[in-house]
Amino acid sequence: MKHMKYLYIALFAALMTVVAAGCSDGGDDDSADKRTVLVYMVADNNLSGWAAQDLSEMKAAVAKGLPQGQRWVVYYSGPDHKPRLIEFDREGIERILASYDNSTLSVSESRMREVVGDAKRLAPAPRYGLVLWSHGTGWLNDPGSIDESSPATSGSTGRPDLIEPLSFGYDGGYGAKMKVTSLARALSGHHFDFIYFDCCHMATVEVLYELRHAADRIVGSPTELGVEGMPYDINVALLLNNNVRQAAAATFDFYNRQYYTNGGYGCSIGVYSMAAIEDVALAMRHITDASLSAPEDYSRVRYYRPSVIRSGIYDLTDYVEALSASPSLTSELSEASGRLIEYFATTPDVYLLDASGFSGLAGNIAESAADISTYGYDQLSWYDLVWKKQ
Repeated sequence: MKHMKYLYIALFAALMTVVAAGCSDGGDDDSADKRTVLVYMVADNNLSGWAAQDLSEMKAAVAKGLPQGQRWVVYYSGPDHKPRLIEFDREGIERILASYDNSTLSVSESRMREVVGDAKRLAPAPRYGLVLWSHGTGWLNDPGSIDESSPATSGSTGRPDLIEPLSFGYDGGYGAKMKVTSLARALSGHHFDFIYFDCCHMATVEVLYELRHAADRIVGSPTELGVEGMPYDINVALLLNNNVRQAAAATFDFYNRQYYTNGGYGCSIGVYSMAAIEDVALAMRHITDASLSAPEDYSRVRYYRPSVIRSGIYDLTDYVEALSASPSLTSELSEASGRLIEYFATTPDVYLLDASGFSGLAGNIAESAADISTYGYDQLSWYDLVWKKQ
């Protein structure tokens, strides 16, 4: 029966893709079809070969023709040359919009702010979307992450001292990564229709909450994502039209077919509405204020493999149900998370993890001092609001 459940999910996702093809999820705004999508590709790492494949898919997709007012630009930082901002035009020709030196890390706040500003200046549009492409470990403390929030460690080079809090991306030459709090600061003052994480483990409530002001919707996987990333040959057109649910469904369908035909490792992916993240946080705060404890034999539903990362991403719906909280508390969370999660699909297992308990609401469970202090969890806005004792 469990396999039938996921078959229904896949069939529904495919149906939604067909029904909504060519339609924008964003409403009837006259400017809804005029959008620049920026792909921020940090590929100076072991994913560089897959980056080349994705760039080819993007170029081929754009060459099929773009409506007037749609632009697809890519910041590409790879091992073979200096970083550059490129655009694939409606003839599929690659055009360099800007070039950058290697004195500033691609995972620094200063470089990301520079690139986003350049993309908006050189490829202006009424609306914008952002794809973040690289490695990712969600909110987790990960060796090599950098922090530019302190004057003592920041500088014009964009190469502050390497420390160990949270991470997005992997800039290979220095093994540097970006704190999620730094990511939020880098995007401060900009707003996107969507942020699509084409990387692993970024769909956690902690990441969503840090970026709640940066986008209307966020797409990502709470688990690992295959090195192939999203199918850009399909998703370029969908994302340019703000069809993020259909783009997520297309990504799921790609990995779901692999799972059933080629023995692939599976996939989980969701679309999250930032209009509801504050309500989810408040509902979780009410639950943590109740000071409930899970049964001693409770086993957390993990979204991670300990051989890849060490802790910190669990299913929160399953956890709250195990607390035997009052119906009013559980229903408050259920209602809010139902509005947060616009779409979620998973194969029966993902990288050998049993996905039968996956709800799509993923995050850390901070029950002990170790849960709070390890991996820099207490540096997060989500921790301050949801778990920190007043």
